[in-house]
Amino acid sequence: MGTRTFAFVRLGALGDVVRILPLAAAAKRNWQADRLIWVAGSAVAPLVRRVPAVDAVIEVPKLSAKT
Repeated sequence: MGTRTFAFVRLGALGDVVRILPLAAAAKRNWQADRLIWVAGSAVAPLVRRVPAVDAVIEVPKLSAKT
């Protein structure tokens, strides 16, 4: 069996990120994830980097509403 990689995508609100942080550890444990990647906005990326279950953080800068 190959590597099982899961990705969480939460770009914005700090409250949303904090609320699903326990899911990162649960994903590793219950879904037998070998690698957990989190796509996070710049405002929350430093917090996500401190989560031991998260193997990599892809930081996305805040997007402008202007076109």
